[in-house]
Amino acid sequence: DGVTPLTRTATNHFDRYFLGFEGNALPDIHLNAQVGVTSHDYNQDFGGVRDPEDLFLDLAGTWKITASDELQLRANQARTGASTGTNSMLATSAQLSWRHRFNKAWSGTLSARAAQQDYDPSTRDDVSYTGTAGLSWKMTPDLTWNFTATQEAGRNVHSGKTAAFEDQAAFNRTFVSLGLDWK
Repeated sequence: DGVTPLTRTATNHFDRYFLGFEGNALPDIHLNAQVGVTSHDYNQDFGGVRDPEDLFLDLAGTWKITASDELQLRANQARTGASTGTNSMLATSAQLSWRHRFNKAWSGTLSARAAQQDYDPSTRDDVSYTGTAGLSWKMTPDLTWNFTATQEAGRNVHSGKTAAFEDQAAFNRTFVSLGLDWK
């Protein structure tokens, strides 16, 4: 009770055609990639382009630089129906991470991530930037202590809106976590 039903729908039928690869591209580089095109077909209530075609991308590449260092790049792009109504969202992100093993018990990670959500047909464009640092200590073969600190900044950009309007939708947040993993 108390919920007013919507008089519109925004269904989305889509086909995805892609090629995939998983394996070692070089002895120290492992790739897991799916790349292709997505074709959408939205119903008549959809507010934007009813049949967009977009690049679909799901990529993860890991380079084992040394026995102690690993660099990973992740990139994604896909269009989905947005939860905000009768529009779609093209979500794109990229993340670069570095992991260093100090010794058998201690390891650390640093990562940076940028993400964008472009809403069609809206003039809204969300962006976020995230930085993370982590430290792990393998106390015993079955018990690991983890510490993670994350800083995230988000911005909501509307074409034709004032800077004061956009500032109301901006956010900065910090997460700190401590954990124990038992296996």
